[in-house]
Amino acid sequence: IVNLTEFYYILYRRDAAIAEEKVRNLRAYGMEIVPITDNAIWRETGKIKGEHAISLADAFAVATAIAKKDKLVVGRDEDFKKVNVPQIKVR
Repeated sequence: IVNLTEFYYILYRRDAAIAEEKVRNLRAYGMEIVPITDNAIWRETGKIKGEHAISLADAFAVATAIAKKDKLVVGRDEDFKKVNVPQIKVR
C-alpha cells in the first residue's frame, strides 16, 4: 500500500483524474495490495532501510518482493541496483 500511495501522489500532482484512472487500471490487472501489518514485511523493510541508502517506500517495495518471493518491477530508479532482489525493468 505504501508504494501504491507513492504512485498515486506522483500522478495526482500532475492530474487527479489520471491518478484515479491509473489506480483503477492497476487494480483491474490484478495487482495485490499487501497490508503493511505483515510482520515479515515491515521487519524486512527496517533491515533493508538500515543497510541501504534508499527511501522508505523503496525499502517497502523490496521487502514485499522478498516476502512474496516475487520480482520487483522498477523504472528508472537507480537505487534498486543496491539491493539483491530479482527485478523487471520497465520504461
